[in-house]
Amino acid sequence: MKSNAEIAQILNNMAVLYAMDGVQFKPRAYEWAAQTIAVFDEEVCDLWKRQGKKGLETIPGIGASIADHLMYICKTG
Repeated sequence: MKSNAEIAQILNNMAVLYAMDGVQFKPRAYEWAAQTIAVFDEEVCDLWKRQGKKGLETIPGIGASIADHLMYICKTG
């Protein structure tokens, strides 16, 4: 299972990839999510195990799309 620091790095990498592809808005959303998760006081994957996608969506800056990516990261490592 990935730590919050590892997840934040993955989200930052995704932001870079979206920016390289010229996608609007997503790079900033992923950067914001990465910053939030890096300092979040609970392990994201633990929150997901307890509360599912709805729990992830309670994290500031995490919407449905990013929550889906977080679930994938937590499921697959």
